[in-house]
Amino acid sequence: KNMEDSYQSAIKIWEQINLVELQKTLDEQGLKIINNQKESLASRKQLAEQTRDFKKLSNDEKLIKFKTLLKAYQNEIDNITKRSKVSETAFLNVYKLLLEAPDPSVLI
Repeated sequence: KNMEDSYQSAIKIWEQINLVELQKTLDEQGLKIINNQKESLASRKQLAEQTRDFKKLSNDEKLIKFKTLLKAYQNEIDNITKRSKVSETAFLNVYKLLLEAPDPSVLI
């Protein structure tokens, strides 16, 4: 009886996890993360180029362009923070779902 209860409990937990739906969600999140990585790479390259250009300026020009460069760095930090939050949220959502889930191999 106890084994049967454990088995039924495990099945119920895995039904609640809804693996098919979880896989769809993970696929969507994975695509979003890949897209964010591509955007991040392009953004970092652009920021590096802006920084190189800034270093070539005269001191007077640097005073004029400094705010623009600082804003670009602030935007990059904001974007990194957003990307990090997306990844952390995706991980924690899966973690919460699977935290109490029994090993599915015993159900097979």
